[in-house]
Amino acid sequence: STSTSASSASLTRESSQVDSQPVLKAIDVCWDFMDLVMLIDNREVKSKKDREYIHSRLVKNVISCEVRKLELGDVLWVLKACRVGEPHDCAFLSCHEFVLDYVLERKTAEDLASSIVDGRYEEQKYRLQRCGVKNVIYMIEGELNKQSRIAPATLEAAILSTQVASGFRIHRSTSLEHSIFFLTLLSRQLKMTYTTKRREEIVQYPLYQKFSQQVSKSGNLTVSQVFGKQLRQIRGLGADKTVAILEKYPTPLHFFNALQQMDIVSRKAMLASISSADSQRRMAHNVIDAIIQIYTSP
Repeated sequence: STSTSASSASLTRESSQVDSQPVLKAIDVCWDFMDLVMLIDNREVKSKKDREYIHSRLVKNVISCEVRKLELGDVLWVLKACRVGEPHDCAFLSCHEFVLDYVLERKTAEDLASSIVDGRYEEQKYRLQRCGVKNVIYMIEGELNKQSRIAPATLEAAILSTQVASGFRIHRSTSLEHSIFFLTLLSRQLKMTYTTKRREEIVQYPLYQKFSQQVSKSGNLTVSQVFGKQLRQIRGLGADKTVAILEKYPTPLHFFNALQQMDIVSRKAMLASISSADSQRRMAHNVIDAIIQIYTSP
């Protein structure tokens, strides 16, 4: 409609990626020590007993870790850079936390099946793809045939799609102990990599507080993010194709204007040609028809 187009035209283009350029004063680039800290979502483990067990096992493995409410993912890694104030006392520490290029989502076989059934699986993948963190690790814990909600072959297909179409790294874990072992090794490797980086490199990573605000479900959404959520409501349109559309048409107005300049054949050809960097699979015909109907109907 005319009113919808007019209101959309007044919206400015906003980036849905996390701003990776934190603004720090020159004096804040100088700090006295750094430490890599693993952050574990406090909802990641259902029972308090299990949560305390995971935390204590990691601490026993000499891994710096904290339990917090994370806005995205089950595990994040931050580099904590601290300065000692005057007098030199721990009470006067001031720290910056920089979010590193790794985020991990952990799913037991039962969790994975449940998230596919209730729709969380695709929604979580979409948010992880748009968060700005380069390395997304999807940890699958346990045997797929130990759950009864979905056929194991269906779960295997979903895992393959997560790896190929979404570009996530897949790690298969046999048990909780195996998962803790993997987290321990990965944290040690990341600590060796990041604590030796120059300070000028480190300050290019997003600050934790700003990152959390921008990936929050309840935070202020950009036009592009709202458009992405609209597209995700179309049955059959996966997270990877949604991201590919947003990269080419970041707002509904961009998309609407492009479609208005094409005939029906060109519209279908354009949508069929859209592919993600990780998957060249074409969009299904029924999905293309649904998109055209929604965004071109008067």
